[in-house]
Amino acid sequence: MKRVLLFFILSLSAVFANAGPITTGGGDIRCAEFSDLARKLASALSQAGQIEVNKIDPKIRVLRIEEISSELRCLPVKVLDREARSYPSEMRIDLLVDRWDDLTAIKKLRLVAHELAVLAEYEAEGEYSVSENILNIAKEHSQFIRNSLSASTTITNPDKSVTLFNPTIEYKGMPRHIGFIQRIIELPDGPMPYPEGNAGDEALERKARAHAEGACKYFGYSIVKAYSYSSKDVSGMIYCKIDTMGNLAGCYVKNENFISQAGYPNIFVVRSLTSVSCSP
Repeated sequence: MKRVLLFFILSLSAVFANAGPITTGGGDIRCAEFSDLARKLASALSQAGQIEVNKIDPKIRVLRIEEISSELRCLPVKVLDREARSYPSEMRIDLLVDRWDDLTAIKKLRLVAHELAVLAEYEAEGEYSVSENILNIAKEHSQFIRNSLSASTTITNPDKSVTLFNPTIEYKGMPRHIGFIQRIIELPDGPMPYPEGNAGDEALERKARAHAEGACKYFGYSIVKAYSYSSKDVSGMIYCKIDTMGNLAGCYVKNENFISQAGYPNIFVVRSLTSVSCSP
């Protein structure tokens, strides 16, 4: 009996000796997602290579980011004075998991890039210049990151097409809607819609499809399969136009209603893309 017990103890010791480091917080889906995004960012930097990274920000060392992404420990917490806090000496990140659930894909990537930069001691809390460079490099070398930075939600469909919900363009550090103007002339007997000066639903649909085609090309695809757009009037909304070749045509602020020379108010309504499905 003593021999059996001794054998069991020795076997158990061997298991723990070969188990590797134990990380707390394992199994939390929010921390798992955080760690996965960190590895995706590191992989994108690796794809770019140190020479390309140096052209943008020589402070960023690709191997260092790769090491951090594989070594970091994410601990889920319920109380914190911010969304996350990093401890470089411990290679640890405390993640406010309840807040994480409320973040969009764009904000999650920004947070992960910032915490990676803090762990690497490229940035302090409240600084974001290096993490923005990490994102700018990564999105050029990862379709996943490019999509995540361009939509609130991205899904891959069974036919391999990708649907981006609420697609946006990065403009002056902020995501902006992709849209166009429909002009509504208010006549005495009711409003008459004139999209971009041309009457009829067909013109409005052509304009919407043109922006959807441009959006797919802007995000690195070639075919638009489906799209939808919002008819909601958002006062002061900033929107960006894309031409059919996928080039940014400009970003604008929707002006307030004004009175035309004829004395009737011209109401300008922003029609923004709410979803677009694209195929390679």
